[in-house]
Amino acid sequence: MKIIKLQNSNVELLFNYTYEYVSERNAFLQTICTAHEKYEWRKLRISTGSYQVRRQCLCCGHVFGDARSHSDDDIFLRWTDPDLKSRYLAKRKKEEDALIQKHALKQAKAGVFVRYDRNKRLRDRLFIFDGTEQGKKRLDAELGVGSR
Repeated sequence: MKIIKLQNSNVELLFNYTYEYVSERNAFLQTICTAHEKYEWRKLRISTGSYQVRRQCLCCGHVFGDARSHSDDDIFLRWTDPDLKSRYLAKRKKEEDALIQKHALKQAKAGVFVRYDRNKRLRDRLFIFDGTEQGKKRLDAELGVGSR
């Protein structure tokens, strides 16, 4: 369990790793790029100032495989894109955060321990959303949704 702050609210909750979350996260982790099916040959600058011709995955940006021999056509190759990998990792992190937020919101509405923001007056104030109408209004107000 860890503390998760719900997006666009001051609500923090003790996030429980439920079966549904773990199974969705495992499915998400299976989608990571490992086959590198879409790639291009590109020039990779090395420390001597020269370059190697290696394959770069167009999905995740990973440079892989052994270098091949230089040829006359190498002048037409593009340089490797170092930002491709960081963009891919940022996209994966955003997708994982969205998955956590989805399950955290489900848990908040189902009645998990919730802690308000860390202002001095409310620092250690915990309450349980117990399903009462008053608790529901209080939680809905913190989440920024109307009473249903």
